[in-house]
Amino acid sequence: MSDVHIRVAQYDELLRRFASGVRAAQLYASDHPLIGRNVEGLLAVLKQLHTLQASITVGIVGSHFVVSDTPMSKASVGMSELIKRLRDNTIERISFGERQLLRFARSQSTDPVPGATVCYVWDLQLPAGTDLDNAFTRRMRYVVVRSGSDKLNQWVSERRDVTADFLRLFKGEAETVPKIIGVAIGADSDNTKSHSVG
Repeated sequence: MSDVHIRVAQYDELLRRFASGVRAAQLYASDHPLIGRNVEGLLAVLKQLHTLQASITVGIVGSHFVVSDTPMSKASVGMSELIKRLRDNTIERISFGERQLLRFARSQSTDPVPGATVCYVWDLQLPAGTDLDNAFTRRMRYVVVRSGSDKLNQWVSERRDVTADFLRLFKGEAETVPKIIGVAIGADSDNTKSHSVG
């Protein structure tokens, strides 16, 4: 068997283990032994692959999984429902670690947990037009729409092209804008050690 065939077989096993873990997580409590076995099996495949390559990317292109730039057409045929669910939840091309954290968050909440969040902020220091990631998760991205203290203590109006902002902020991870599941307005200053009134 050639190196290419061996690598494709390993990618197949990775996808099989991943799909099995997702199914188990939907059916069983997080402390169920099957969850642990699935995670151990997935980690064993990842460890083996990491001896051959430094990084492994799993993505979705069209209706097929792609592993490290290798289209997995044959393996994808039996996983169309999983691919659809991942796409519906805006989990097309995010890292394995982020995907697991998102899955965990969703399992712990009775409220919908978005796969991607755009936040519009008024920052006293960063210039308007600045895009940045949340300090704790790349599932949340910020756009600074106002800067400085001009118009402080006044209501102001903003108009945004949410679709364009989302696609710019999540470029390379999503090709479409997911269904909006919530809109929130808040005031927050704990990370900047400043003061806000909300």
